Amino acid sequence: MSNKVLSLKCFFADLIAQNYIIQCCYAFIIISLLGLSPLLMAQDIKEFQYREANRSTISDSNSGSANARGRVVRYGFIYGLATGISQQPYIDVNTNYVVFPFIGYRGDRLNILGPFVSYRVKRDDYIDFALHIQPRFDGYEASDSPIFEGMKDRDLSIDVGLSLTHKKNDWKAQIKGLGDILGRSNGKGVTLNLGKTIRNGPFFFEPNVGLEFLDSQYVDYYYGVSLSEATIERSAYEGRSAFSYSFGVSFRTPILFNGFTRLSLSYKKLGSNITKSQLVDGDQVFNIQFAFSKYFR
Repeated sequence: MSNKVLSLKCFFADLIAQNYIIQCCYAFIIISLLGLSPLLMAQDIKEFQYREANRSTISDSNSGSANARGRVVRYGFIYGLATGISQQPYIDVNTNYVVFPFIGYRGDRLNILGPFVSYRVKRDDYIDFALHIQPRFDGYEASDSPIFEGMKDRDLSIDVGLSLTHKKNDWKAQIKGLGDILGRSNGKGVTLNLGKTIRNGPFFFEPNVGLEFLDSQYVDYYYGVSLSEATIERSAYEGRSAFSYSFGVSFRTPILFNGFTRLSLSYKKLGSNITKSQLVDGDQVFNIQFAFSKYFR
């Protein structure tokens, strides 16, 4: 949306108007996360040092083979710039362009990339089980398009959830479930993704396919029209749960400008219970994301 960047600036101020209990729960999660971050980072460092020591021991006893397979992994604080171009499904709503700098932390377990936070509860060579806190940028304001005239704003929110990832032979399968914790939609969603990493020297390509399920509360909040909002041109619509599928490809490399570069392209085919809404124009959404990050020295 054209004014989504301004909405982000007012995001936390807008929390004041929300239910007090929800605010307290959200604040508790953020404060707990900030309080635990030094401990989690310390654990990352200890585990990394332990593995590096083991790698050195293996390398000494079996020189060549370990080094050929071993890959140096660096953890620490990062900074960078991210951009996104997101096509909106709503009628007469302009494509959303977002550019924002970020500071984060990349660790073996804890990862913070701007407002996106994840923590690996369990991980090994094949399985990752992680917790997630991340924003949901969906929604609109009544001023974004004439189709929304007389409607209440649909606000962006914060989701919390879990993911389970299985990796083998450069294939990666993931199931991820998220739920709204700010009481905007009270909706939940589940995504299934399958991707394969193709390596060519220092360049990595990953084509992927995905299936997304959104429950009726989510669809109704962001795409529904209540009876009080209905007009002659805009009939009432109660959203129902929907399945959408997607295709995408990402490119990443660690060699440009001594940093880490990632470019992602995606296409999503929206479910029929979304496209039935008279707020929606078409059933296809395209997105482009670019990010560049570097470690603090």
